[in-house]
Amino acid sequence: MTALLPFQRQIVDGLLDEDALCIVARGLGLRRVVAELCWICATPQALVFLLNASDTDEQALQQQLMALRSGHADACALRIIKNETNPAARAQLYRQGGLISVTSRILVVDLLNDIVPIELVTGLLVLDASRVTAESTEAFILRMVRERNAQAFVKAVSESPESFTLGFAPLEKTLKALGLRHVQLWPRFHVLVQEDLALAQAPVAELRLPPTRAMIELQQAALDCVSATISELSSATKLLDPDAINVESSLFRYFDALVKRMLAPHWHRLSPRVRGMVTDLAALRRVAELITAYDCVSLLKYLDTLLLANKSPTQAPPSWLASDSANILYSVARARVFSRRTATEDNSDEANDCMRALGLPDSIVPTLEVPPKLVLLAKLLEEVGVANCTAVRQGGSSTSGPVLVMAGSARECQMIRTFLATAHESVDLGHGGKHPKMMADLLRGFFRWKAQMSSGGAAGNSRGNNSNASASSSPAVAAQSQSQAVRRGAPAAKRRRVRGASAAGAKLPRAPADALEQETATLASHIEIHAEASQPLPHSGLDDPHSTEGINLDDIDDGWLDASDQLPEFDEFFGILPTSETVLVRSYMASDTDFLTLLQPTHIILYDPDPAFIRQVEMYQAQGHALNQ
Repeated sequence: MTALLPFQRQIVDGLLDEDALCIVARGLGLRRVVAELCWICATPQALVFLLNASDTDEQALQQQLMALRSGHADACALRIIKNETNPAARAQLYRQGGLISVTSRILVVDLLNDIVPIELVTGLLVLDASRVTAESTEAFILRMVRERNAQAFVKAVSESPESFTLGFAPLEKTLKALGLRHVQLWPRFHVLVQEDLALAQAPVAELRLPPTRAMIELQQAALDCVSATISELSSATKLLDPDAINVESSLFRYFDALVKRMLAPHWHRLSPRVRGMVTDLAALRRVAELITAYDCVSLLKYLDTLLLANKSPTQAPPSWLASDSANILYSVARARVFSRRTATEDNSDEANDCMRALGLPDSIVPTLEVPPKLVLLAKLLEEVGVANCTAVRQGGSSTSGPVLVMAGSARECQMIRTFLATAHESVDLGHGGKHPKMMADLLRGFFRWKAQMSSGGAAGNSRGNNSNASASSSPAVAAQSQSQAVRRGAPAAKRRRVRGASAAGAKLPRAPADALEQETATLASHIEIHAEASQPLPHSGLDDPHSTEGINLDDIDDGWLDASDQLPEFDEFFGILPTSETVLVRSYMASDTDFLTLLQPTHIILYDPDPAFIRQVEMYQAQGHALNQ
């Protein structure tokens, strides 16, 4: 357990002096401050409730309190109450006192049933105070406790300062819901924080990599679609603020929450078309983010999935799908993955056989644009490895820690791990030349997914044709099913009161996914035709751990079980990897505030920059740990 920095001790002292809402910048170790407060309150003579604590918070606080309790026999542990605890056991825990983490639903029921001795409650610690509103359960609990026990303290903390900038007077509303009057602000530029973090500055090297031309075109097309959708949404409803809802503000993370917050009071009055535009706006913003986060194959698969999701026989597709920007978006995304082979290009049998052997259609030319950030990351790791080896050869210390690579999501972490594991392997794709193994595997998976979509669509069409045939063979059954459809509230295009013929009246504008269906069917036919031509790998029996096929048990020598004779060979190929040769890939979502202290890396590479994690690195260095450049 690391000691508190001076500014963290000042935060603790400020909360102990008065009841207040403490807002701390994300990454400045708020959980360590909360652990110190919990350790002070965790005594048998006090009854303190911990509200709004997630499972991750409870586990981390339990570990930190266990470390702080060493040498203090009178300190209590954090008690956690879940729905498995019966009312009698809960009442006994309340009488014992100490620090108790309980969900808001359970606590409000116990308060109403007089199971909690309110007169014995010492205070309440509220985590993630930005979630507390006037209508929340936490606000009702605070009012009940304050009415019957005015001496109970209330201390709230939050590390989400951006939540207090949305809407009308959000900070004032939160203070009113908490029943507090004082606010303590601790941003990164606070004087005390600057003094503590300036003692050890991390050596930083910023590498700016320009995007490819295709990425620029994709981003421009995605922003054009977002701009068109915002304009259409603003013309459809006058509830949005034009100064806050624009293309520039759509680049920020809170844009979706801001739009929904403005439309929430009137959501039940909005038409399905307006609600669909709100969903399309979030999907388009997601596409703009994935252009730099995903590889080219995964991005194309996401776009095709988005296209199929908007295809419906009963309603018109979104208007942005019919725009020129959407056409550019899909064409450029597909050109990054493959292109159609023309008659003038190479049509040799050797290249076609190579494509068929890999399960790919021979009518395409794979282009497979590798993400530039992955290539740069591989070069950086190679430079770090060379520098570590040089330091060891020159007689330097070999106690350097691992290399930590931080990414924005688990999907990016998986992509980085796969690319680094197969960085030195390439696959010959015939017409497209050699490409990294990861990209070739992604391309094969993409065409298998296309084939599965085609087979599923064909099965659905066959079921529809069979049902139509059976209905036409029996007019009475058809009439009965039609009347049942009307009673169920079938779409207006399927009812009898349609001007003109029923077939013509039921004909609605189709989504522009017909071209995708034709391409899917063509590629699926190529894959099915050439699937038998590709020879499967010989079965070695390793897929099934209980299989003994191909193994003669009589030929096994009993001496092989004695591994003492093979220890030198084992040590030559296996063993503990030095920390200087270890590369760890983690995501910001799956990382807590103490993992840097546990891993103790000496090199940190930010695949996706994150201000909160940069503050964690500064805290890590301020605690006495060193980083190499």
